This record gives sequence, structure tokens and C-alpha cells, in this order.
Amino acid sequence: MRRLAPSPARLAAILLAAAAAPGARAVATTDACPAELPVRQTVVGEQPGWAVVNQQESYPFARIALFRGPPSDDQRLIPSSENRNATGLHDLWRLPHDPAGYWIACEYGNTTATLARKLDDDNDLCVADYDRRFTTLVVRHWICMPWRQPAHAAARAAAVPRRAGHGH
Repeated sequence: MRRLAPSPARLAAILLAAAAAPGARAVATTDACPAELPVRQTVVGEQPGWAVVNQQESYPFARIALFRGPPSDDQRLIPSSENRNATGLHDLWRLPHDPAGYWIACEYGNTTATLARKLDDDNDLCVADYDRRFTTLVVRHWICMPWRQPAHAAARAAAVPRRAGHGH
């Protein structure tokens, strides 16, 4: 009997539940963006006839973005799959091995200021779960984690003989 792969929404729910479960492996990176980002915006140069008013505010965390290489290389990734349903939007990124590595950026509402960091090289799947209650999408939860079996585990599983009548 062949099993179908779960939908992106179902996979997102599975991954998010696994990350929250007691005893979950600490390998995953999940919901690590600060809730707010203090930002100081400064006008550069004089504007004749205008009074310059600089701003300092905190902006709320809104969404994540994934990049091949550092964000400064401007190689933003689009999700591998996207699913909209009654609970919101669910994005899924599959990250095949890449020597440049992958970076995650925390993006904040009403500012271009972001926080970014490199993901561990063994993370090959990221999922973001967005809330639909707002005018613009806002992340409820996100996770990046290893999903594929390590090569040694896959080799061990292939070496185990299967009994007749019990194959897939």
C-alpha cells in the first residue's frame, strides 16, 4: 500500500507539533525571531524648507524570509509549496544541499529593518504558518529543521532485509 505525502498544511501542523512536543530534538530552529525590533530611522542630508523629524519606534515581527546565501546576495527563495485554508496560509520550503547555505530573515511590519542568521547546514525544510485575521499576513509559528534521513540511517535501513509479503 502506497502512502501519500501529507499536504503542506498537514505537514506544517505535524512539524509545528513536533517542535512543541516535550523532548523534541534541539536541532530545529523555531519561532526564534524577537517579537519586536527597536529601529531608529534617520533622515540623511538636509531637506531645504523642511524640518527633519527622526523616528525611533519598535516594529512588530511579521514574517520570515529565506535566502540562498546571505540576504545581502539578494537570492530570496519563494516557497516550494503554499496552501491556503480556513486556518490561514502555510508555506513550505524544501532546501536541497547548497554550498552557499541558507539564511533566515525575520521581517518586521512597516520597516525594512530585518534580522538575519545562517541556518545550520542540516536544516533542509522550513515551514511558516500565517494568521489570516490581519490585513497583511502575520506569522503565527515557523520552524526550520532536518527532515531527510541522514545518509548513514538511510544506508542502514536499506541494508535490513525485508520479509516476504511485508514490502511497501
